[in-house]
Formats: sequence, C-alpha cells, structure tokens
Amino acid sequence: MIPSSIVVRGKRIGIIGLEAAIANLLASNKDLDPRKAAERIFETIRGKNYIPTGLEDEYLSGLEAVWCKVTGKGDKQDIDGFLDIKILGPGCVSCNRLEEMVRDILDKWGLEADITHIHELDEIWRHGVTKTPALIINDKVMSQGRLPTLAQVESWIRDQQK
Repeated sequence: MIPSSIVVRGKRIGIIGLEAAIANLLASNKDLDPRKAAERIFETIRGKNYIPTGLEDEYLSGLEAVWCKVTGKGDKQDIDGFLDIKILGPGCVSCNRLEEMVRDILDKWGLEADITHIHELDEIWRHGVTKTPALIINDKVMSQGRLPTLAQVESWIRDQQK
C-alpha cells in the first residue's frame, strides 16, 4: 500500500505522482537512506505539484516519513496508525453518503487518512468486491452491499487506527 499523500504542518496534502515515484524508487533501491529517498522523490514530484516557497524541508520530512512507512524503516510511530480508506461504488447516493460519513468521522477525531473513492467497476472487482457501496480500511473489506451505520464505521476506523 503506497500512500498518495504526505503530512505537512499537520495537514494531509495529496501529491500528484507520489505513488509512481515511490514505486520506481522501490524497484531500483529499497535500501536507500530515508532522507536520500525523500530527496529523490521530491525531485520527481516537484514539477507536477505546487510546493510553497519555504516549505521544502517540511515536504521532505513528509516524504521521508512516507518512505519509512513503505519500507518499514524508521520510527514505529510514523508507521502505526496510518489509515488508507477506500470507498467503492459508482457514485450513488449510498456510496456518497458513506464517503461523507468517513470524512465526518475523520474531521470529528482529527485523524489523517488517504481516502480514495473508486468508481470504475473493473477496479472495484480487483478488490474482491461484488456489491456496492463497499468500505475498505487498510486493505480489509469492512462492508459491502449495504450502508453501514455511523457507529459501525467509527468502530472500524478506531480499530484500524491502532
């Protein structure tokens, strides 16, 4: 699971091309020092993303944390608690409501997560899901074919965050 965003000043920032940059670097050198890896990734994504002047070091730190998470290196605190949430569905009322519930819960608790809403049927099926709406948290299918209750979604997010 390769994230598509980093944390900068406590905010999760989506980065265009991050997944591809990390995958390419992993293929060539998985044992790279985290800071060097962050610098290489930064150079790859820089042209496709707006990076405010003066925040380059903070972006590098965010990239370094992501590299540590992906490779299993670095401080365990950077790795634990990461949430990768996928909402699967064509964009129907129930699918959109599920995404809204997830975002409300994350806002309420001040949690960070990569959230992806997958609309394409082929991609939905690749996740082993045949009924929508579906919710996947950290690669675990939590529900499919029905809209879970708010309490259920809260419980699943809390359990997966630990």
